Amino acid sequence: MGKKRLIIKIALFILIFFLFIFFRFYNLSNRFIFDWDQEYLSNFLKNIIVNHDLILIGHRATSETGFFFGPYFEYLFVPFYFFSRMHPNGLISFIYLINIVFFAVAYLVIKKLFNQPTAIGFLFFWALNHLFVVYDTIVWAPILIPLGIILTWYFLWRLYKKGELKNYLLLGLTLGFFTQIHSLFFPIDIFAAVFLMIALFAKNKLDLNSSKKILISIGGFLFFFLPLVVFDLRHNFLNSKLFIGYFTERIQGTVDIKSSIEVYGNFLKPLLFYNNIFLTLAFHLLILALLIYLTKKRQGFLKVFYLTSLILWIITTITFLRYNQRPSEYYFIYLYPTIVVSVLDFFYQKNKYITIVLALIFFVNNINYLRYITQSHELGLMVKEKAVLKLKNILEGKKYNLSYEVPIGFNTGYEYLLEYYNIKPSGDDKDPLVILRIPKQKGDVAAGKIGFRIPPELKP
Repeated sequence: MGKKRLIIKIALFILIFFLFIFFRFYNLSNRFIFDWDQEYLSNFLKNIIVNHDLILIGHRATSETGFFFGPYFEYLFVPFYFFSRMHPNGLISFIYLINIVFFAVAYLVIKKLFNQPTAIGFLFFWALNHLFVVYDTIVWAPILIPLGIILTWYFLWRLYKKGELKNYLLLGLTLGFFTQIHSLFFPIDIFAAVFLMIALFAKNKLDLNSSKKILISIGGFLFFFLPLVVFDLRHNFLNSKLFIGYFTERIQGTVDIKSSIEVYGNFLKPLLFYNNIFLTLAFHLLILALLIYLTKKRQGFLKVFYLTSLILWIITTITFLRYNQRPSEYYFIYLYPTIVVSVLDFFYQKNKYITIVLALIFFVNNINYLRYITQSHELGLMVKEKAVLKLKNILEGKKYNLSYEVPIGFNTGYEYLLEYYNIKPSGDDKDPLVILRIPKQKGDVAAGKIGFRIPPELKP
């Protein structure tokens, strides 16, 4: 019987891994987008690798008025772009690696903190959530947040089990690094701080020795802020002012609660089938009640884990009740791991067959969306590259200017590819004008939906 169970577990693990990999990697080169974030990153990396310009700041939060993060996310891609010789395919290689790393880390950590069925169930729900399949195949800062959450859980578990100094340092370094990736990680900083206070209080270890260890953790956290500190000292604390303004701006003015709930409903749609305001609120309250129940029923680390998750859940609710801008669905990424492990923990302990039924329902709910998102992107990297190469065949060695007639936000990605293939507009107003158009028009040189109006004097 033991051998049979082992074979079943191995087969199930292989199946989940296959599903996870398949929906993220199938047709990826044709699905991959190359828009503003990816073009910005490519230019950033070109400055580092080609121009040897070591930069102290990275991407900005959401807009041109947002504050700067540290440059760590950007520097992660240096080896990928070095080996791809500055071609954007380096970004695709990163997606392969980070997804495999996340799968392995999530399985090992959740298995250790909970149990193997919860780890397998978690990865099943992650593998087939169509929103997360999309999020996991875009090169943008949020792609690293789930990995940071799982690693934070792990180091908090290590601290709870054995409060060694090195674990405090590792926790601080983990929080500091991922905080410099995206503001979505700020709630996890709060989670870690609350967890530590509760755990130390519960174990009656709020003493001088613990205070020193917490200071070590804070030091590890602040270590990754050093480039931003240097930048601020050089620029009259510009980034600090932007940081304060960014958050005060978002808690002032008219609050649009309905909009936040609708977006939250979109985020929960892979789990709930429909985006209905009453269903969304009911589910949110249900998870709240579930966290209260698990806090009372579990012991040790999991008791503190669920109590801290409950506090973060309440803080999240209050925050979005005061949020005066329409959030995006990915703002709620940090909630998903807690939702899944708490539901799995509850139902698996009560009746594992209910968990199987929920998994099947979840699969049916997502399968049509998964079919859609694995299709080739009509304006992805490959299509844009084919368009640029077609343009190169026509314009190579000729002088021209280039303009865009496209919907707002659809003009990104081309400039980097044009420069990569050494097709550069002259900048001289006297030279003929080539127009890149979406959608293409009659008489255009076409590449999918992309069209080029080529002046007669430039045609072969």
